[in-house]
Amino acid sequence: IDGNYAVFVAPEAISGGPGAAYVFDITTGTELYKLTASDGVAGDFFGVPALDGKYAVIGAPELISAGPGVAYIFDITNGEQLYKFTSSDGAAGDEFGVSSIDGNNILITAYQDDGAQGSAYLYQGNWTDRHEAGVECYPDDFTFDNALGVTASTVSTTNTVTITGHVKDCILSVASDSATVEINKNTVAVGAPYVSVSTGDTIELEITSSATAGEVLNNIVTLGDKRALFKVKTAP
Repeated sequence: IDGNYAVFVAPEAISGGPGAAYVFDITTGTELYKLTASDGVAGDFFGVPALDGKYAVIGAPELISAGPGVAYIFDITNGEQLYKFTSSDGAAGDEFGVSSIDGNNILITAYQDDGAQGSAYLYQGNWTDRHEAGVECYPDDFTFDNALGVTASTVSTTNTVTITGHVKDCILSVASDSATVEINKNTVAVGAPYVSVSTGDTIELEITSSATAGEVLNNIVTLGDKRALFKVKTAP
């Protein structure tokens, strides 16, 4: 319970099926929303809640039967699932998903991790701003490989990056000291220093430069509030 909201859970709703959670207005007793995971499966035990203001984090510590577990954040004022959390080193049986939320900080535990020693994972996000209506550009962190040995006649291609996070029609832009950077979106050349991207799009950068031999050039890719810096070193 937080403020006028209460969340009740049914971890094995529909007789052994995926779990569910229900949001009620405690001043009227009215059920407002039923919350379910976008990829819920039978036995996931979805329904371990934490609540703060308009946001609820609900864990499914046994997602994909005996898997590592996951957690989801919902806006309980409209029932929308905003984000799915997974641990960076998850393994079957970790039971990742029991959480707490305080403002922009979310702590999620995996009490069976590392031979039942347990682990905790801290996530920080400006949820109260980034997930307001109309704000749909909250990408995960991303990085591009540094490119070495670039010359005017040689093209160097960075690693492929798949866009993840809460991203829909957001502008990805590239700024460079003096290199020419070509954006490839889903293997198609864009022909501009910027492109609209959404979750699941793949991005590669092709780089050429006519700078002085051995010069190091800085390049920045910007997407929402995330930036990726990569360096280009021209051939000696």
